[in-house]
Amino acid sequence: MKIHIEERGAALRFVLSADPELPSDPPEIPEKEPEGIPVEPPETIPQPDKGPFSPDEPEQIPPLPMPEHPSRGPASPDQPTMQQEASG
Repeated sequence: MKIHIEERGAALRFVLSADPELPSDPPEIPEKEPEGIPVEPPETIPQPDKGPFSPDEPEQIPPLPMPEHPSRGPASPDQPTMQQEASG
């Protein structure tokens, strides 16, 4: 679909004819709270009785328990790994 020059010119004149003194944003209307309904503050989540976290003292994380079975790695260094088998 082609736009004729006359139509583009009319559209351009319409855009340029806007009154620059008019505000671009509509005036804000203050919201009124409905009467008879009390507004309560949002509930706050109770915080545990701990002091503020300081970066100088890292959080104490207990070590993970060692698994009873060893990982399924190669039994000896001479045994090929899965990556070596796949590349050949």
